[in-house]
Amino acid sequence: MTENLFSPLTDEEKAFSLSSIPVMGNTSHSLKNEDWQPWNYPPQGTLSGQEGEKLPYPLPDPWRGYEFKAWYAYEDEDGQVLYFVVRMEDQAGHKVTPALSYGGLDGKEGWHWKKPDQRVLFNLPELALLQDKETFPNDKILVVEGEKTAIAAQKRLPAYTVTTSGGSTSAGLVNWEALRGHEVLIWPDNDEAGFKYAEEVKKKAYQAGALKVFISAIPEHYPKGWDLADPIPVRPSPIQEAA
Repeated sequence: MTENLFSPLTDEEKAFSLSSIPVMGNTSHSLKNEDWQPWNYPPQGTLSGQEGEKLPYPLPDPWRGYEFKAWYAYEDEDGQVLYFVVRMEDQAGHKVTPALSYGGLDGKEGWHWKKPDQRVLFNLPELALLQDKETFPNDKILVVEGEKTAIAAQKRLPAYTVTTSGGSTSAGLVNWEALRGHEVLIWPDNDEAGFKYAEEVKKKAYQAGALKVFISAIPEHYPKGWDLADPIPVRPSPIQEAA
């Protein structure tokens, strides 16, 4: 039976979004007995980009049936790239967000569709700056779900430094130490997975030493799945509500 490349992702495929694909351009999602040796940092000459944008070099091929939409560089506290999360979409608008890490796979050194050995918070260099209490005495951190939402939220709420651990199942995979000593606001996606993520982040934030942690309430008229990357919904009029 021929595989339908544009069918919606199954739960298994969604859970795979930060797992491995062994060879660039290969559509199989895993290989048994593979030898993966991740590097802590990609070596010199393996990054490119202009005007502050950071990209892997050379660029890998996208998954079959998908197009690249965005590249999200995850960095250490000093701004050195550790790995990427890549957003791709098919013609039906279905997305995948696999990780791209540098290392050796079965003896072949380069960028591979593999999850990193250690994961960090998105926007970590900005979070590191907040440790200077004299410069940032009233700093606050906003946590959202996903890199696209984090970038949009930073523009919408500039008083906050925005971060994320990635998708809705990623909270338990990341070191939240950067939240120590800060007030934290969590803005969940407006769905069950988003609320579950928010509760997990709240627990991790307190364990890391956050001073106060709040979860934002979502207005009742906001549609299911809404997040801070979406337009603000217009509240229905009394006539519309009564209809």
